[in-house]
Amino acid sequence: MQVDDLTARSDKCTAAGKPAINQQPFQAQTDVTLALTGKRAQGMLADSPVVDYAVAQTNGQLEVVGEAYDTAPYGIAVPKGDGNYAKAIQGAVQALMTDGTYKAIVDKWSVSSGAINESKINGAAG
Repeated sequence: MQVDDLTARSDKCTAAGKPAINQQPFQAQTDVTLALTGKRAQGMLADSPVVDYAVAQTNGQLEVVGEAYDTAPYGIAVPKGDGNYAKAIQGAVQALMTDGTYKAIVDKWSVSSGAINESKINGAAG
C-alpha cells in the first residue's frame, strides 16, 4: 500500500518538474527505523500506529510530520460459523476497553492514535 501511495506521489512530483521520490522498500519496520536514525533515509510512510511506535522507540530521534489519511479500522478474524467465538472475543475486547486496560495498552505502545472506542462484530455493535 505504501509503495503504491509513494509511487503516485512521486509521479505528481515529476509531473510538476520536481525530482522523483527515491523509494527504499524494507522488509522489516526495524530496518526502516534504523535507516532513519542512521540518516540513510529521510522519511518513512507507514500506518499511523507504526509511525507513532517508531517515534516512541527512538527517544525523540524521529518526529511525525503531517496528518494521518486514508484511515481504516483493523479487526480480528475468526472462523465463520464457530458458535459464539466471535461474540466472546468482541466481549473480551469490550471488557478491556471498559476497565481501562485497552487504553493502558495503546498508551504503553504509543499507538493511541489508532485506538477505537467500541468493540464491534462486522461493523455492528456486539
